[in-house]
Amino acid sequence: MNVQNLAIRFSKAAAVLAAKEQYLSSVDAETGDGDHGVTIAKIANAIMTACEQCNPNAAIGQLFDACYVEIMKVNGGSAGPLWAEMFSGMSEAAGDASELDGALLRRLYRGAVDGLNEISNAKPGEKTMKDALLPAAEAAERCEGSCGEIARAAAEAAERGAEKTRDMVAKFGRARYLKEDSIGHLDPGAVSVSIMLRALAD
Repeated sequence: MNVQNLAIRFSKAAAVLAAKEQYLSSVDAETGDGDHGVTIAKIANAIMTACEQCNPNAAIGQLFDACYVEIMKVNGGSAGPLWAEMFSGMSEAAGDASELDGALLRRLYRGAVDGLNEISNAKPGEKTMKDALLPAAEAAERCEGSCGEIARAAAEAAERGAEKTRDMVAKFGRARYLKEDSIGHLDPGAVSVSIMLRALAD
């Protein structure tokens, strides 16, 4: 898959994510201030802008770097920098590669985790977006199939990880003030990651 086809897929996935604005805000309203969906919609639109402006002769790393630049323009709390660093990590993982294959796709998931680790000290089980992203990267690395199979394995793992945040005590964000009362509620960051990864797989 070349960079142009990859940009089309990321743009379509971002459109799916943007359409979940109200749902994500409702999830956030249970433990936070209810604006996560608004911010995620802005991030999704930033991804679409970068993808639509993609140079068909660009390297894959350049596509993700352009996404990073656009996302960093988003105002709205911590979500913007967190998502931007995921794309920065993917950019580093992709480098100057011009074609996506299974090996590179696995590296991209891990690169997203590495990028997130640059800005977030959260550990697995602390009810954050890492609880969806890390299982996705691990599932991708275990999958020896095609790109489609890798993407589906990652999406399924992300969805399971997001669902498991119901049973976790929040350690970050506004939800951390609820302590044990945050149990029983999904983490909106994990949910938004799982939506994006499912949309990419689809």
